[in-house]
Amino acid sequence: MKEKYVEFYSDQIRLRGTLYLPEDFNATMAYPCIVACSGYTGLNAIYPHLFAEVMTPKGFVVLGFDYRGCGESDGERGRLLLEEQVKDIRNGITFLKYQTEVKQSGMVLLGWGMGAGLVIRAAEKNPDIRAVAGINGFYNGESFLRASFSDEGLGELLVKMEADRRKRVFEGTFRLTDPFEAYPLDPETNDVVDERLRPVKHYNIPVSFELAESIYLFDSIAAAAQLTQPLFVAHGKGNKLHPPLLAEELRKAVPGVTFHSIDGKHNDFMTLNDPVFEELADAVAEWFFTHL
Repeated sequence: MKEKYVEFYSDQIRLRGTLYLPEDFNATMAYPCIVACSGYTGLNAIYPHLFAEVMTPKGFVVLGFDYRGCGESDGERGRLLLEEQVKDIRNGITFLKYQTEVKQSGMVLLGWGMGAGLVIRAAEKNPDIRAVAGINGFYNGESFLRASFSDEGLGELLVKMEADRRKRVFEGTFRLTDPFEAYPLDPETNDVVDERLRPVKHYNIPVSFELAESIYLFDSIAAAAQLTQPLFVAHGKGNKLHPPLLAEELRKAVPGVTFHSIDGKHNDFMTLNDPVFEELADAVAEWFFTHL
């Protein structure tokens, strides 16, 4: 595939990314475009790039970018808030509307992991988006935290959230913490993260503890029920980081959602040429094309 460096702004913050083009790209044509949105830590270099590798040969242009404060984008380092990342995606959509490579009636959203819920919120009341796909995500933050912590552990987290909010309000400062204090990894996912993701530049950075509150308050299920666009949800049968019950919660609340079961865990299959990943990419691309 070919790569074109791009920049756009979100809340006056410059975001950096890549417009991935098919190898046989023809500048006289406009192509359907996937906005591939990252999960936690918001790095274009990981899963947006991976999806671009399999989607550009199928005839898509793909936009991948780093959220504010992440990767190569500007913004306060370590400040990760889901509501701000939703705004970044929406502004990325606006950027695409004015790119000659992109077919205006052919823009779709794909969100991976934490990004799965973000793309649903970004598609709300947005007529430029034709279809939405969420993969191995969670869709209600409180449900995710209850699945990740014991009752005692969640109670302790809520106490920390209150103390952190008080500090932000009275002192105007925020606390940086280990990226997985409020987003704990199961052992199997952690092994994959250690092997494949931590070595990636910008991945393992301290994050603001305020992220915990942002997750706790996040809810895309109500938004999903109001979407005018078709919705595709894929989820790993053995996903322990985001248990299948989190996707089932969305599936029950949103009549008509297309559900695809992945024969894998969270990210064990997320490599080029892995048959499970290739099968997922084929299913997503075929579904997108039916709605373009």
